[in-house]
Amino acid sequence: MSEYRRVAAAWPEAQRDRKAPWSVHAILASHPDRFSLIRNPPHGGNRWTCNGAHEAMDFLQQSRQRSGSLRQLT
Repeated sequence: MSEYRRVAAAWPEAQRDRKAPWSVHAILASHPDRFSLIRNPPHGGNRWTCNGAHEAMDFLQQSRQRSGSLRQLT
């Protein structure tokens, strides 16, 4: 039940994508830019999948780590 509450709190009803499964919302819930992210499904598609959400989060995390590494070098 606490996982459901966490996801519901992260996603006000007006910000949810009706076409995206609840699982996708759960995967994206921790991302600070999740409301913009949910509007742009990956690969130019019109629907989110769990695999797509995991890929997007992995990509964003790797990008953030790379930019942090670059800042340390400068």
